[in-house]
Amino acid sequence: MRSFGVQAHPTLKGIEITNNGIDIKAGGSSEVQAVYAGKVAGTQFIPGYQNLVILQHGNYYTVYSNLEDVFVRRGETVDAAQRIGSLGSKKELHFELWKEKQHLNPVHWLSK
Repeated sequence: MRSFGVQAHPTLKGIEITNNGIDIKAGGSSEVQAVYAGKVAGTQFIPGYQNLVILQHGNYYTVYSNLEDVFVRRGETVDAAQRIGSLGSKKELHFELWKEKQHLNPVHWLSK
């Protein structure tokens, strides 16, 4: 898992990168579930991140990217732990948490 915030580049010495979320390597099932109940604010294809889903939880937003398949649509209400998509061959989820426009460390929103 790549962590949140500024960190050393994994291969280039002296270079720092900023991760606005966390990157989680998937083991076993490649399905992605909502971490909290909310409403689908949008879905989109972004080159380099495949498909992404943005869920709104009041003033908070969770962003799930690197999805090969998306199982939800804009405007749909989702429950916590509901399947929202699946990962592709990369099997690495990029997950972000925002409070309005501020990036937050999403680790605390994940269950073990």
